[in-house]
Amino acid sequence: MEAGKRTRRAISVILPAVVLIALGVAFAVLEAKRTPDWRIGLDEYLESVFSPAGRMTVELADRASKPWNFRKDMGDAVIRTRMWDSIELPVPPKEVMCVLLVRTRSSTVDAGGARLVFVGFHTDNLWKQGWIVYEGPESPFTQAVKEDLASIGCDLELEQWSPDRAGVRA
Repeated sequence: MEAGKRTRRAISVILPAVVLIALGVAFAVLEAKRTPDWRIGLDEYLESVFSPAGRMTVELADRASKPWNFRKDMGDAVIRTRMWDSIELPVPPKEVMCVLLVRTRSSTVDAGGARLVFVGFHTDNLWKQGWIVYEGPESPFTQAVKEDLASIGCDLELEQWSPDRAGVRA
């Protein structure tokens, strides 16, 4: 009888501890897989590249459903950190956001068009990770650009942008 009480007491102490440890490990694994916000990298790019008079804003954004099809020739990487100095960017990125930027109107600058950028999450699976912006083509967008977007699984509805009035909805 005494042995049964000790067993129940041991289980009542050990079981909650095991559950807490399992939850902690699961949380740590999920947190390690979580990528930082792509928007932070894009905002840093916008602030550093475009002057206030030529400000670009996000018009459309879509997460690529097939990021493994992203190719280096789809855009030029704009690397603003020294993190990737020692190694080449691992391509394709783990995640890709397709973003249509539109130049905002101001009294001194005419609305001058739209630009497609890709924001890719790169990791060396050890220490280095982060979002890198790739500058893609400017409007008017060709059929080849639309095919590239389709190949990586992004739907930005570029056909709605008029080639003769880039950046203005048709």
